[in-house]
Amino acid sequence: MLENIMSRHSVMPEFLSAVRCFQDKTSNVEQAFGGTSWKVCAQNLKEMVFVLKYPEHNGRSDGADPWSIRQTCVYQSFDPLTTSSLWMLVNPRENTAADSRIEGLLNAPEGFLNLHQQPPLIGLVVLSTYFANWRTYMAFQEKEVLRMSLTVIGADIDDKLQFSHATLSALRRIEDRLLLLPSILQSLIQDIDMLRAFADAVQGEESFLDFDHCTTQEVLQNYTTMAAAYSQNATFLRDKIRGTAQLLSDTLNLKHQKNAQSISENTLALTNAAVNDSATIRVITVVTLSGHFKGQAKILERQSSAAITLDSLSASHRHLEITSVDEPAKLRTDFVDILQEAIKDGGKNIEAALETMTEILTALVSDNGVLAKELKTVESLLFPMISERRQRIIEAHPRTYDWLFEEINVKAPERPGVSVLDWLRTGKGTYWVSGKAGSGNRH
Repeated sequence: MLENIMSRHSVMPEFLSAVRCFQDKTSNVEQAFGGTSWKVCAQNLKEMVFVLKYPEHNGRSDGADPWSIRQTCVYQSFDPLTTSSLWMLVNPRENTAADSRIEGLLNAPEGFLNLHQQPPLIGLVVLSTYFANWRTYMAFQEKEVLRMSLTVIGADIDDKLQFSHATLSALRRIEDRLLLLPSILQSLIQDIDMLRAFADAVQGEESFLDFDHCTTQEVLQNYTTMAAAYSQNATFLRDKIRGTAQLLSDTLNLKHQKNAQSISENTLALTNAAVNDSATIRVITVVTLSGHFKGQAKILERQSSAAITLDSLSASHRHLEITSVDEPAKLRTDFVDILQEAIKDGGKNIEAALETMTEILTALVSDNGVLAKELKTVESLLFPMISERRQRIIEAHPRTYDWLFEEINVKAPERPGVSVLDWLRTGKGTYWVSGKAGSGNRH
């Protein structure tokens, strides 16, 4: 049927190339192909055909992309001798927005007259119907880009990240969409230029004195300027999304490295604890085989749990740089020394050594609950930036805490109470210092 129409109205053969843009596609091919456009202006017939690509809201609400890139093919011929025009529109679906506008113009007497007297108007109607969609579409893409960029830029690897590799995939999908736009918009500019050339070709016909050529050219030039601006915006958003995707990837890698380092440190701590416990168990086994230590297996089981807690507490002390006596390490050392010494003597003082060892084991087991609570308390003081915060502490004032060694003047009502020196000499309980933090409290 299409070939018959083309033959009957002498349609240029290039029209078939434009129609082939609407073939069935099993994959996303020709996404950036802006279609084709031709203009033939002979003495007795002036023709043009172009494929216009544009964004359109698809109405999806299932989380998928609510916008689709669609296309419409426009063919128009104008015969100056007969003052007749032929229009053909090829759409991927029925009842499009452009169809509705053109049908409304044809059904209105004044609108039909305008289409008849102004041949370029049909192309302007199709162009203006869809061109406004570009602004809304670009605003949607920019909103998505900014939302993801702010999420990634504000991330802290010490906190739980609010994004993952799924977010990176979403960024790449947006990048793919933006990658197509400069090419599509450049083809749109070419279509507009072709419309301007077609308007130039028909402007000198005497039958169309009402054709406002200057206004048409100005409108088309404005569309060209706006299309170029949309293309620049698409390029900016594409570069921004690439930078965001790179930052997101780097952040995820740093987070994984940090987690791997933490796992390695914990594994090393457990390994060291296991090595220490292994050495202790070997000594206990030698003593156990002598038959002089009854119930050693039960005590050994309880001591192993206590040893692990002691190692964890020691690690926390070192991490926090606590300078107090390392009691857990001292108890372990004393315990091993006593056992080894007992073995060297050939068992002469084994009873006394075993009694001392039992006391140490009992102390370890009894302290296990206290040490566990102490470990939790120490670990609760840790936070990721503890070392950096310590480096930022400024040097204290020369007279900081001098008031601790001052005797209270009982005649000064603004300083009632007991001095620290009195409390250290004769006081009981806790000495309480109150006041706003950082204000130089004196009592």
